[in-house]
Amino acid sequence: METYKDFENHKGLVSYTPRMDGAQWIFNFANGYGASVITGGIAYCNEGQPYELAVLKDDDLCYDTPITDDVIGYLTSNEVYDLLDRIEQL
Repeated sequence: METYKDFENHKGLVSYTPRMDGAQWIFNFANGYGASVITGGIAYCNEGQPYELAVLKDDDLCYDTPITDDVIGYLTSNEVYDLLDRIEQL
């Protein structure tokens, strides 16, 4: 199972919570945007791409950014890191 250490090195991480058979990481950035990253049975994921990311704006789900207009599933940890960097630059 994933642990806090999966994304602990990315600035903006504010919480890690084990959830059912997975976990959730919440990120907040100075621009008011952030992200929720989840893994486990409720996420759009598979063994090789275990993460799903949703963009947040002022702690609410946000579906109107240049990044996406929905959640983004089936991500690797490298893809999550890249998306977090992009969200931080919005």
